[in-house]
Amino acid sequence: IIDGDSVASCVMMNGENSKLIGFTLKNGFTNAETYGGAITVQEDSEISNCLLVENYNEESLYQSSIIIWGGDNVTFNHLTIFNNYGDGGYANGIVWLEPSSNDTLNLSHTIFYDFEQYGGDSPVENFINCYSGSEPLFCDPDNGDYTLAENSPCVGIGENSANIGAFGVGCEAINLAPVLATIEDQQIAEDSVLTIGVSATSILGYSMSFTATSDTSDVEVSLEDTNLTATPSLNWFGSSVITVIATDENELFDTTGFTLTV
Repeated sequence: IIDGDSVASCVMMNGENSKLIGFTLKNGFTNAETYGGAITVQEDSEISNCLLVENYNEESLYQSSIIIWGGDNVTFNHLTIFNNYGDGGYANGIVWLEPSSNDTLNLSHTIFYDFEQYGGDSPVENFINCYSGSEPLFCDPDNGDYTLAENSPCVGIGENSANIGAFGVGCEAINLAPVLATIEDQQIAEDSVLTIGVSATSILGYSMSFTATSDTSDVEVSLEDTNLTATPSLNWFGSSVITVIATDENELFDTTGFTLTV
């Protein structure tokens, strides 16, 4: 682990044909225009199988984790660039300043957000089997585990079925369906109405819709937004099982139920 301790950028690649392989770079910091929060590249370099996480670039224009400065031939393989910070759009990206037409960037099997060039000419850009989506499905990133879940979109899609990113599979498939909150059984007096809230969470942050049904025609169920109303028929008493379904925009769903006793 190379830890910038929130006071300095983690690595400066300023030696000819430098290599950085198999490191975690975290807590890097810079407010210099030509430095990356985690890595600054100034010479021909190779960086492979590295995790870049929780680095901060507060410089107002680029705000990138990796900055390549000037003319270089650079190779990035199997990097995971995630959960870095900056006010601009490239906190989890790569920025190249003033490249020449003879320069080459080889970027493969890497999880990152974006690439941007400022100034210079048009370098050769070889981008192969990278992932820039919003949800790579890490096992437990909140606790520092950036291995991939079995159903990650980064698993097995690279060259020769290689995984994308710095790490392989580290946990079983993550449930992507919505998860409904449990609703306790309810009891109301005869000829009264039940109104309760329903809620669900989506690990991918998808929008969700709710439906509800009753197993008896004597209890009418309706939903307005996330408020469920159950209205028994006049003078009816007994019990009814009410089923609630949450469905996300990908048609994945979860179901829960409760018993209403009148």
